[in-house]
Amino acid sequence: MKIGIIANTDRDIDLKVTKTILDKVSKTEDVAVASKHKGDISGVTFLEDDEFYASRDLLLVLGGDGTLLEAARHAAPFSTPVLGINLGHVGFLSGAEKEDFMTEDIPALLKSLRMENRMMLAASVERGGEVIASFCGLNDAVIRGVVTESLLRMQVTANDEMLENYVSDGIVFATPTGSTAYSFAAGGSVVHPGMEALLVTPICPHMLHARPVVLSGDSILRATFSPDSASAYLNVDGEDCLALEMGDTVKICKAPYSAKIATLKKHAFLEILKDKLKG
Repeated sequence: MKIGIIANTDRDIDLKVTKTILDKVSKTEDVAVASKHKGDISGVTFLEDDEFYASRDLLLVLGGDGTLLEAARHAAPFSTPVLGINLGHVGFLSGAEKEDFMTEDIPALLKSLRMENRMMLAASVERGGEVIASFCGLNDAVIRGVVTESLLRMQVTANDEMLENYVSDGIVFATPTGSTAYSFAAGGSVVHPGMEALLVTPICPHMLHARPVVLSGDSILRATFSPDSASAYLNVDGEDCLALEMGDTVKICKAPYSAKIATLKKHAFLEILKDKLKG
């Protein structure tokens, strides 16, 4: 099997764990390492960007959820599966722990993987009748105010039907995979990641009747700013993407491709959910 390895050097500072797993996997598999590690690892094959994500049968991603989110976004257009090896704290998206790779029977471990297709979302910004920017995310797209003391006022529609005129600190548009992230912290429901749905979760709404909403995965959502709204920015999967202007419309819909997430069979979602929520 062609394996790619990429790691978060903030989580594995000296790459001790990464090198240990690399040595074990290399004994039986064809392994390449992301080119960003050229100065940290020697004696291995390095691949650049698209070639790294496109040419491998499986990517081992060592780090936390943020590391896996970034890798999944790059790998999804090539339908390359990613397996998160948790070196972080929460690790909702991780399909394995570093201890799982301490086995000497790596081929058996790889054969035990289960592949899951996870819905991704697409977020685009329309300004003056034109699309000026587009992004894809596995977790969520978040619209938040630039100044925390000021309220955002947004009209949100679903399939051209009015959903709500929100007055809030922001809105989280999440996938089922992202339902355990920011949306959950803002009071949204937990949705099984195997489903296709779009969640709309207001952040600190200044409205008694505003509640999180779960819509079908093929819904097309549009958020348009009112003239009296505060300034805002768009954030996708935790990364700042674009400053928004009055009159902008943010369109949220299902992405044209999905992320392939690999997990060990013993790492079932409900078990992970119960373990992680215990704190």
